[in-house]
Amino acid sequence: MLKLHEVLHDVLFSFYRTSEKDKAAIEPMANYFDGSSGLTVYAIDRKLDDWADALPHGLRLDDRATKDSMQHRQAVILRQRYLHIQILLLRPALSHLLTIEFKQPGATGEPRLSPLFHRILVQCGTACVRAAQEAIQLIYTEKSPHVGEVGSVDAWWYNVLFLYSSATCLVAARLAKSVQAEIGDTILESWRKCMATLQEYSTFDSSVRKLIATLSILFDTIPRQYGRLESTSATFDLDPNPSIVPPDPFFAGSSWPSDQMPIAGVDDFDFGFDPDDLSWLMTVPLESSY
Repeated sequence: MLKLHEVLHDVLFSFYRTSEKDKAAIEPMANYFDGSSGLTVYAIDRKLDDWADALPHGLRLDDRATKDSMQHRQAVILRQRYLHIQILLLRPALSHLLTIEFKQPGATGEPRLSPLFHRILVQCGTACVRAAQEAIQLIYTEKSPHVGEVGSVDAWWYNVLFLYSSATCLVAARLAKSVQAEIGDTILESWRKCMATLQEYSTFDSSVRKLIATLSILFDTIPRQYGRLESTSATFDLDPNPSIVPPDPFFAGSSWPSDQMPIAGVDDFDFGFDPDDLSWLMTVPLESSY
């Protein structure tokens, strides 16, 4: 587990520094594929795979040997941690892919994108979304069928973090046409499993309901706003009375009680939407405790 934490440190230190000095000194993706420190996405991905390959057979989830319940849970938790770090590692590529695919081809001041570089971003973004789908499926399958019990997965607060991060990747997948072409028609199924599982975890802490409301708004509003900007050549076409209740049948007819309101700042996307602001993908809401 210590080596896995070292890999997590490499990911966060290399690709998630947010100080103004770092932002000014580092161009987007400059260190991602060609880092001066040697901690590129390729190098860290190799370290992550080496860690997984070094696991004892009894702690590998795909191992067919019979495990007792304790050993099986250890294997599940290790796989959850592995997938979460893989998502964090590949998420910057997915974020950058959204940015470059949304910009108009040949826009003034925009360098021409190499087809090879675009293909690499697509593969990284696709791998990120697939890791998110596996993370959701793993929790959905291994959680306890009894409300209030954990089952074979990690502690509930870790699962909420894993599910939230995975869900935002699904939102991003709806925007990236190239990723959708690779993933196929599986995003909605993963989304429903994620939301259903989060609903169960809301019995542990009421703040989970805020995350559910936040995600449901993101899932509806972000693709709608991107669609508006594409159809109007980056001209906002604001609905004078936008609704924060998404039309998804999973939430049809729902409303937000006062103790279940979305995280502050999310419910006003209709009025201040910026397609270059991908903080909804790259961060977890600060008001949550996860």
